[in-house]
Amino acid sequence: MKLSSENAESIALTAVVSQEMSVMELIEHLLGFTGKDQGRIRELLLRGTLVAGGTRFRWAGWPVTVAEVETLLKSFPDPDPSRAFIVEHCNRVVLVTESGPIGLTPQIASNRRWFARRHFWQGLLEECTGVEYVDYVYRERADRYRAVLSREAARRIGEQGKLLQHRQLGGRIRAAIVRSVEFYCVRT
Repeated sequence: MKLSSENAESIALTAVVSQEMSVMELIEHLLGFTGKDQGRIRELLLRGTLVAGGTRFRWAGWPVTVAEVETLLKSFPDPDPSRAFIVEHCNRVVLVTESGPIGLTPQIASNRRWFARRHFWQGLLEECTGVEYVDYVYRERADRYRAVLSREAARRIGEQGKLLQHRQLGGRIRAAIVRSVEFYCVRT
């Protein structure tokens, strides 16, 4: 596989990186963009190129049958709405705001400021009632859950931004209007 930059703002010379990647690693990468859309995966494998953000992935394309793609996809998890939300499996949280997403980890959210009795993570979990399963996100290798917030809960989360040890992150949260919270939980 060859990786190159798609930066077209000006004339730029960036190195092309060659990287060994197994078929399964390539499929896992494609799943992050296509989901388990067999037709799209077959098309991309044959074409041998994928543009993701500012990077172009290129490989020698090859034809695959529907049966071959089905066999490859069986080893990857499917969305499972029956999975219960287990906060201990959460490895990333995204606060969905009007001005864009704010991502943080439970570790960052749990760091206390000096002399604080509580931390942001505690308050966030208290405000996120009614957490529901959304889907499986292949790019994150995690199930995504969402809690839609009331205005009052959003206001309280904003106020609790001051509890974060990282002042700049806390300031962003205090200034934002949080609409919902997404939890990414890895499977064990």
